[in-house]
Amino acid sequence: MGAVIRRGQVHMWTAAPGTGKTATTLNYISAPDVRANVSTMYFSPDSDIMTIAPRMIGIMENWEVRNVFDIFEDEKRAKDQDKVLELSKSLKHIQWCFDYPLTFDAVNLEMEAYEAVHGHSPDLVVLDNVRDVKPDDGSDGGGDWQLQNSVVDFFKELAYKTGAAVVLLHHLTGDMEDGDKIPTLKSVSGKVGKNVRQVIGFFAPDPHSLGASVLKNSSGQKHFEGEYVDFPWNRATQVIG
Repeated sequence: MGAVIRRGQVHMWTAAPGTGKTATTLNYISAPDVRANVSTMYFSPDSDIMTIAPRMIGIMENWEVRNVFDIFEDEKRAKDQDKVLELSKSLKHIQWCFDYPLTFDAVNLEMEAYEAVHGHSPDLVVLDNVRDVKPDDGSDGGGDWQLQNSVVDFFKELAYKTGAAVVLLHHLTGDMEDGDKIPTLKSVSGKVGKNVRQVIGFFAPDPHSLGASVLKNSSGQKHFEGEYVDFPWNRATQVIG
């Protein structure tokens, strides 16, 4: 549908909770071509490492995520644990930050650390998700709507300064919170979709599929709300496509 991730721009991927935002992102950054070519900074205040890691391994090896948990927890599966550790080495293109709550100061510090270690800015910056970033002073940022807008503005400036592509994961609200309807732009929480170059909405048309609808694409072809691409989605392994 013409939606691509572009450097120096902010993209928003939005869905109801549990309806494919993180799964799509993890499928993307674990793809072989991305692992080989796209240096990534991943901010994940919404999930800890023991939530993300089994999902990544499940996607890469087409294993059920619950089986990956079993490998970690079963002392008798030492060989499988060694294999998981070897697989994790293929994810060296990603630097992770699991701070919660995530502040603007913490983001700046992590980006400075990334550049100091690697000698360049990341190609891709992911925030999972917008609602888990808090002001540095611990306030509410003037309210939920104002805070969400300030988060988008902050990451827009980051994209301009570093040249990185930025993907912000965010929630749908209203009658889209069930996750079974084709999303609309007006259902993006905080109405912050107007401040980014691209918005893709995800939903689950059935238990075995993931739908992706291009709700906004300032750098590509236009689409009408209601159009979407359908991908097979194995929820047990988290593999999409």
